[in-house]
Amino acid sequence: MVKGPSPEDPPEIGAEEKAYALMAVAAGLQMADTQLYHTRKGRRLFATKRFDRTPAGRLHMHTASGLLNANHREPEVLKMFRNMVFNVYAKNRDDHAKNHAFLMDGDGRWFLAPAYDLTFSSGPGGEHSTAIGGEGKAPGMPHLLSVSRGASIPDNDAKDVIEQVRTAIGRWPEFAEKVGLSRSRTAELHAFLTT
Repeated sequence: MVKGPSPEDPPEIGAEEKAYALMAVAAGLQMADTQLYHTRKGRRLFATKRFDRTPAGRLHMHTASGLLNANHREPEVLKMFRNMVFNVYAKNRDDHAKNHAFLMDGDGRWFLAPAYDLTFSSGPGGEHSTAIGGEGKAPGMPHLLSVSRGASIPDNDAKDVIEQVRTAIGRWPEFAEKVGLSRSRTAELHAFLTT
């Protein structure tokens, strides 16, 4: 799927989202293959491989908002926690339940879909769409640990995930340079990511 920019998106949104994809993979998030397409007019469009299609056919997909009452295995809970931590530290405040999905395999088992729609977002009113441990504006370690404890994730596992994600976020300039994001936009987002 190739994503076209909306009128509200910054001019380099394609490269920005590709840099976020690289950073997410470095943080341990599972992502579908992504690519940048260059248009004749000099624009760069972000593309991602559909993760609900396999050589064997289509997979059923459901968003997290549709499965809130589902009973998921602990590894899936830890993966969702990692995605949440990434959104917190990457300042992706467009983290509503429709941006998290599950796929069903041929045996009827649900599993967490690869992460998607990852890029900087200031969010509604400067807050996350989904509060983290009750905090929407500036969630931090206490809020993340509150969520992990509520999901029965051991503190050591939660702190390992947080450290892996923060290390990857610290490499933002490297990912931005790799996709040719302008220095001005790289610096602008770096200022957000380091606060």
